[in-house]
Amino acid sequence: MKTPASFLIALALALPVMAHEGEDHGAPAQAAPADVGRAPRAAAATATETFALLAVGQRDGLTVYLDDVATNTPVDDARLEVQGDGWTAGAARVEAGVYRVASDRLASPGSHPLTVVVQTDDAADLMTLTLDVPDGVTALRRTAEATSRNARVVWGASGAVVLAGAGLVAARRRNRRLRQEGESR
Repeated sequence: MKTPASFLIALALALPVMAHEGEDHGAPAQAAPADVGRAPRAAAATATETFALLAVGQRDGLTVYLDDVATNTPVDDARLEVQGDGWTAGAARVEAGVYRVASDRLASPGSHPLTVVVQTDDAADLMTLTLDVPDGVTALRRTAEATSRNARVVWGASGAVVLAGAGLVAARRRNRRLRQEGESR
């Protein structure tokens, strides 16, 4: 009597796993306007014979990581100037090898070609790169889709574990019952 009840409970817990494709539930919900404010980061990298540069764009500016190619050590004493489409800004040193450019011009989605002028006491270089900033709504939608897929995987794995556990319990009870019947004969 308990075995069918265990099976029904396991089946009820596994029902979310039995979802299927092919039904239209209407248009997907749009991201809330408050979520659009959390713009995803964009990054671009470039290197020359002297310097390696990584630029990470945020909503309020650009963080530039600058290393010496030969030694792979941060360049501490550089002067950086970043030029974009119709604007130029100097970079402030944050820490060794890390510089910050304050500019809201990199917050808009799209391609932003940049030229970075790097000057140290020993060398000077002109580096070009393109910072591709994704559309915030599209990136959030991709994140939501990935989260949904992950949830389905978790539900599927959970259902499989519950069913395996229910099968194990049923098999153990059956073996116990058969042993008891064998001993009573």
